[in-house]
Amino acid sequence: MGKLTLSMIVKNEEKYLRDCLESVKGVVDEIVIVDTGSTDNTVEIAGAYGAQIYNFEWVNDFSAARNFSLSKCTGDWILYLDADERLSKESVKELKKITSENKLQGVYCSIYSVDEINNKPQLMKYTRLFKNSPGIRFEGKAHEQIEFSLEKKGYRFVDSSIIITHLGYNLDREGLRKKADRNLKLLLEDYNSAESSYTAFQLGNTYSILDNKEKASEYYSIAMNDSKLSKEYYGICAAYVADYYMKLNKIEIALDMLEKGLQKSPDHPLLNLVGSEIMFKAGNGELSAELCKKAYLLNNKLSDKKTGTGALDIIIEKDKILYHGLNVSVQKGINEGIQYFLQELENNFSKSTYKFEDEVALIVSLAGNEIIPQEMIEKFRIILSDYNLEFYLGLLEKYNSVDIKIKLIGEALIKFDNNVLVWNKLGLAYSKADKTEKAVNLFEQLLTRFPSEPSPVFYLISLYFQTKDYGKLEELIKTSKKNFKGNMLFNQHITTIEKKLEHIV
Repeated sequence: MGKLTLSMIVKNEEKYLRDCLESVKGVVDEIVIVDTGSTDNTVEIAGAYGAQIYNFEWVNDFSAARNFSLSKCTGDWILYLDADERLSKESVKELKKITSENKLQGVYCSIYSVDEINNKPQLMKYTRLFKNSPGIRFEGKAHEQIEFSLEKKGYRFVDSSIIITHLGYNLDREGLRKKADRNLKLLLEDYNSAESSYTAFQLGNTYSILDNKEKASEYYSIAMNDSKLSKEYYGICAAYVADYYMKLNKIEIALDMLEKGLQKSPDHPLLNLVGSEIMFKAGNGELSAELCKKAYLLNNKLSDKKTGTGALDIIIEKDKILYHGLNVSVQKGINEGIQYFLQELENNFSKSTYKFEDEVALIVSLAGNEIIPQEMIEKFRIILSDYNLEFYLGLLEKYNSVDIKIKLIGEALIKFDNNVLVWNKLGLAYSKADKTEKAVNLFEQLLTRFPSEPSPVFYLISLYFQTKDYGKLEELIKTSKKNFKGNMLFNQHITTIEKKLEHIV
């Protein structure tokens, strides 16, 4: 069998490194670790596993550090890992078989990124194992790649069922933003020096994490212009850009982007789910339910086996898909869809805080405009989740008992206090209950609490018209035009309102 070297770069990885090295114990013949300035016990841990440790001054370039590590590797084959990754036990036999052969190969491995906090696990295919030969180098200051160099050297790329578990995305929102901030400057430097669809794609991902939707859409669109972009990357780009235009209410553009995406990547779960959302908004309930079911079945294939079939697969939380499908079916009166998605929710039910029968009873009561007892109102908060919030708000939209509706939304706010949509629903409920003063006070508070969110402005404008408080209305319009001067859609609506106001005042 050929000699196998583990190549790594690290800095302050005492939290993760030991488990990483344990996963390759007895598998690799040589461990080469390049440390870029650790101040914790990283170096001591690496030494305990017999690693050859080299120091490297960090120069804001991941490839530079990777290539220094490569220069110290003497193995016939190289496996490269990060400290927050682990080689799966079931992959060892196949890895040993591959490295016993003397072939100029790059081997695709499945990287399963755990994300229990944000519920967005991913499956990626990367070349993490390759035959060692002179002159091969990593490229890219961030999200560095070895494949470009292997291609130039005439390597043959082969698939494998080797699984590497990645824990680096199992972070809260702030942790992910810090990573994205770190990578953004490096990616922009790469892109400005040599434009590529791969770097554009990574910039799209980075801006998405940083909540800059316009920039993310811009770079995803750039990446899509490359005919050589993999269908998996293309599907993600199309899904994001289509969703971006859908939320701007530019449905025709969203539909066009969806069509392009499905032509190239028809079996992409995320793209099919976004397609379902767009079709629902466009009024096509049957097709929306059909695309949702397809997304669910495709997603199951990925989540069940945890090995990808392409360059990058995103696993979607099952409840997210199922509640969307249920919402579409209920809102559009698709009985077959209601039965299907409810049955699948029951099949996947694993909550310990309530019984599935309780949820079905709540759904039936809301849909049938029945009086809901206090016990069920209190249970509503427990049943609510990120995945079913939109569904239940949709049911409440048509629920007739305003007093009970206000109580239920109040329960929702205990759990979703930072969700402007839920606050908006409460304000609207007050308005429908002829509690206009309460509604006005609530929306006025929301202007301060959610200054970048335009929706409370429009609700408040409507209430000022209703109460004929034209002085406050004119002041709100004046202030809002300054606050949202870059929002073209917002200003179009405001112009229409100003014209209406001219005929009144």
